[in-house]
Amino acid sequence: AHAACLQIEGKGLLITAQTDTGKTTTCLRSIRQHGSRFVSDDMTIIAPDGVALCYPKPLTISAHTLKAASASPLPMWRKPLLQLQGRLHSKSGRQFALWLSQHNLPVATINAIIQMIVPPPKFAVERLIPGTETVVSLPISHMVVIERGIEKTEALDLDEACDVLQANTEDAYGFPPYQLIAPALTNGHAAVEAQIRRDVLSRVSVTRIRTPDRGWFNRLPGVVGNPPIMVGEEGVGYASAP
Repeated sequence: AHAACLQIEGKGLLITAQTDTGKTTTCLRSIRQHGSRFVSDDMTIIAPDGVALCYPKPLTISAHTLKAASASPLPMWRKPLLQLQGRLHSKSGRQFALWLSQHNLPVATINAIIQMIVPPPKFAVERLIPGTETVVSLPISHMVVIERGIEKTEALDLDEACDVLQANTEDAYGFPPYQLIAPALTNGHAAVEAQIRRDVLSRVSVTRIRTPDRGWFNRLPGVVGNPPIMVGEEGVGYASAP
């Protein structure tokens, strides 16, 4: 699933969003300010029994993550370079590459050359926040969908939760040539994967949090502190989210 994962107050929390919304920023701020434990940043493996497994990849620092990373113990020369790397490899940079791909240009070659000259800013979480505790696996009890917009917090039913997680996961693979190789990667198991996600989400609490200021990390302890809101096949039985 295209989602980050943290352990907060002993509970497993998935954080899903569209690409470049702010999952990495939310993770870094939650770890730094709330002492959350790190599982995964951008992609999480979900087992059928509802256990989240760490996907071993470094964090990519995008343009809006720079402020969250500014307190990291990096060399002074490294931080100005982060500005260039973060903006070049941001969503706007990928959108420009998509535009190039529509004009019969060798976009894969161009992308490879650019990444050789200016590599993406990738860091292990321990380098950005020394002493971070990493969890290899844990049961998922909650999922939050983070979005920009007018302040609002609401519980999602099972169908909407599945649709959002599916859309966000597909959004992560929008750059060519993923669309051409996706059938080979899924090997005919897309429906099986979708059913696993649905089975898992039917047993967890799903909350959508909208804020205008990327302040989602402040809401996370309150979300996991509430009793799980089950969104199973039999219907939704929850109190209004705070």
